[in-house]
Order: sequence, then structure tokens, then C-alpha cells
Amino acid sequence: MDLDLSLAASFLVLAEERHYGRAATRLNVSSSALTKRIQRLERQLGVVVLDRGPGGVLDLTPAGLRFSTEVGPLLVHAEAVRSIARTGRRDCVLRLGIPAGTAEALRPLDLAGAAREVRSGFPRRASSVSTSTSTSLN
Repeated sequence: MDLDLSLAASFLVLAEERHYGRAATRLNVSSSALTKRIQRLERQLGVVVLDRGPGGVLDLTPAGLRFSTEVGPLLVHAEAVRSIARTGRRDCVLRLGIPAGTAEALRPLDLAGAAREVRSGFPRRASSVSTSTSTSLN
């Protein structure tokens, strides 16, 4: 089965906006071009995804609602795969261990600032900070 991911992405914008004109503006295309994209997507899927109303307003069909729920994670994963193919890098986990009993000595250091600096260098990556009293780094 062929599924054009750019058509799926256009559909998601349209599903968010629920209006052809606003979605077309966001996508920088004409309303007629967006209509053609959605028609191609419906042919690829073999189902109708939208109930079109007057004035460009629309509702999702049950199939469209199911598709919109499932296709978002697919598009995120596709972008990650594309990035890996281009850069050869995968997401990674950075763990910093601070030995027990050194908290007082490290107090003058701006560890929160260092964490912000790391996050700013990787803005598209999820990040979190946690503490543990464990002696093992798992």
C-alpha cells in the first residue's frame, strides 16, 4: 500500500483547522490544491475522511477520526527516520552522575544552567532531570 506522507500531513492540518481556507493558508497552497491532496489521500486509503460542508467547514468521518489519531505518531516517526538517514545519529540519553557526599562542594556550580545549556543545544529532543540516591546508574 502506498501512503504519501505529505498528503497525510496536509490532512492533519485540515483536521486541526476544520476549514479548507485556513488550512490552505497554513500550508501555503490554494484551497483547490488542498482539495486535490485530500482526494488523492482518500483514494490511497480507500475511505472518505471528511464530510464537506458549506463555506469550507468540515467534519471528520469516523474513518477520518481514526486516521487522524493514528497518523500523527507515524509522521513523527517518519521525521525521526529521515533525520537518522541524513545525519546518521539517533537520539541518545545523557546521564550525569554526581558522587554521594559532593553536593556541598558542587553547590557553587550552576548545574541548572548547565542543564539549560545542554537543552538549548538540542531543542528538538525531549529532556528531563531526575535525582536518585542509588549507587548504580541504570
